[in-house]
Amino acid sequence: LFLMKRTSAEIIGKIESAKDDENDVESEEKALAKERTEYLLSIYPTIWKALFSLKNITLAINFVLIVFRFTFFLSQLGSQLNHLFPNDATTVNELQNIVSVFISIGLFVSIIVGIYIDFLHRKRYRNIALTSKDRTVESWSKDIDRSFIIPFLVCDLMSLLASSLVNIPNKYLYYVIFILYSTCKCINNALLSAFLSSSFPKKYLGTLF
Repeated sequence: LFLMKRTSAEIIGKIESAKDDENDVESEEKALAKERTEYLLSIYPTIWKALFSLKNITLAINFVLIVFRFTFFLSQLGSQLNHLFPNDATTVNELQNIVSVFISIGLFVSIIVGIYIDFLHRKRYRNIALTSKDRTVESWSKDIDRSFIIPFLVCDLMSLLASSLVNIPNKYLYYVIFILYSTCKCINNALLSAFLSSSFPKKYLGTLF
């Protein structure tokens, strides 16, 4: 009985210790988030500083190019399909009708991408709280900004890949193109809002967005 009580006490002690450690990490994360907010305000004291920053201009150009490519693809889809399948009206009609289905499905992809970005963002803060306490806020803030590079590259590569396939007269390949463009559009929108809210003061979010 004594051993059972002792074991129970040790287990309870470990659980309470783990809770304390978790609370300490959460407190550290909140402190880091506040420190980053103050740092961003020091870099962008006015909306004009943020609006005309190299970071925002690069983001805007990348976003507009992808949106333009997607819009141009949809506007030219009918004539493109008639050119590729001149004697196959059935395939042309089928592809024109099904593209709206892929765009609709893309709305669910946006939700998934948004959840994933939030998860990565929280994980990044958790890692910084655990391993980077002695680093300057400027140093680890750059790491947070750099974490968006790979998702942006993936989005750009998807758009380029889809653009390189549009001249191939293959019906099933066009399904792949629809998936690429729809997913790329969703990722692009999610990354825009995520990057703006993460890398600029939140009070400027409405104007920048």
